[in-house]
Amino acid sequence: MQLASGQRPIGLMDNSNLFEGTPAPLPLLPAEILGEIAYHTALVDIGLAKRCNLVSRNFRTQFQPFAFRIVSVADAFEHNVKNLLECLSDNPTLMTYIQRLEIKLGPRTDSPTIPELLRVLREVPSLSICWSGNEVQAGWQSLDDEYQTTIRSICHGPFLRSLTLTSVTGRFEFPPGLVFGKSSSLVSLSIK
Repeated sequence: MQLASGQRPIGLMDNSNLFEGTPAPLPLLPAEILGEIAYHTALVDIGLAKRCNLVSRNFRTQFQPFAFRIVSVADAFEHNVKNLLECLSDNPTLMTYIQRLEIKLGPRTDSPTIPELLRVLREVPSLSICWSGNEVQAGWQSLDDEYQTTIRSICHGPFLRSLTLTSVTGRFEFPPGLVFGKSSSLVSLSIK
């Protein structure tokens, strides 16, 4: 069996230095096996998959796509959205892993970070917007122009395949033109 330089087959580790203070090196699992482990771990427990992302570089390569598959943000936690934007700016590859963006909007709809995040992730294939604001402010018109423009551009863009619009109060009215635009590529629409 031919191995890359420095690799040993599993089970054939040199244990001579095991008790001398220097741990024996961990054997490397082939990427395709570690990838299957990552896939099945993410199916069972996404939190565990996210923690496995921190084990080693080899683990990060396989687990990171699952850790960023679904991203949930809330306008109430603007500092978290800023941190996410910084993270995506530092490592643009992470954007390619995001398959679903979930946005929770509350009564505060003046946060500049959510529209900025929407612009950065304009190619996301699945978008979920949940309105949980108070009934007085309910309505598409309560969103500022920047929110409306960025949401509309994603909904009318060529990348969005799935859109979920949810109102916890039951009073948020999304305009029909948002989802029934000329260039809509939607395959799945859910309005709750």
